[in-house]
Amino acid sequence: ISYLCLMTAFLLLLRQSLGYKGPGGKEAWFNGYREQNMLGVFITLWCGVAYFAKVIDTLSEDDGFAAFTTIRYLDYCFTCPLTVLDLLWNLDAPYKFTAATLILTCLVHAVASF
Repeated sequence: ISYLCLMTAFLLLLRQSLGYKGPGGKEAWFNGYREQNMLGVFITLWCGVAYFAKVIDTLSEDDGFAAFTTIRYLDYCFTCPLTVLDLLWNLDAPYKFTAATLILTCLVHAVASF
């Protein structure tokens, strides 16, 4: 169910962001030239792929997605810093990359300790 929800959210976000024509309504591919506006779309795609890997792993005996299924919480190492970066970017807050890098560092150390 979580995989279907994430992929539905990805498709809806993608459709909405690709159809947006800018504040004036005249600029085609507005978000295509400002890819930082599309970060939320990429985050939900990454989460959907990670959940798909976990679903496939439970349904088969083959270890095809070993990076997602054998190392616990590896997907969080990418999605959490990207979510913080996206949030700080949208708020136009300082220390965007510093905060995202610190969160990435903490999560990598946490995952490595398992």
